[in-house]
Amino acid sequence: MSNKKIFTVLSVVVALFVIGSIVYFIQSKKVETSNTNEDEQIINELNSLLTEGAGIPDIDAPSANPLDKVAPSGNPVEKTNPFNNENSYENPFE
Repeated sequence: MSNKKIFTVLSVVVALFVIGSIVYFIQSKKVETSNTNEDEQIINELNSLLTEGAGIPDIDAPSANPLDKVAPSGNPVEKTNPFNNENSYENPFE
């Protein structure tokens, strides 16, 4: 085969591949857009059920952390600071 025939055959194959991929992407976008409307409706229904509570009363569950009621709320390191004010200590080298 001559170089002209090989170039012609390869160009036809590449052109068919490009056209086929364009058609495939256009069809896949059409399928995705038709499903998104249904998906959005389902998501909106689920969100409304979650906000309404779906008829389930609000129940405050007890904490799983046993130290919530026992641990002190303050930081013990702050109580041991010998300098009560920031201004009470002055740097002698300034």
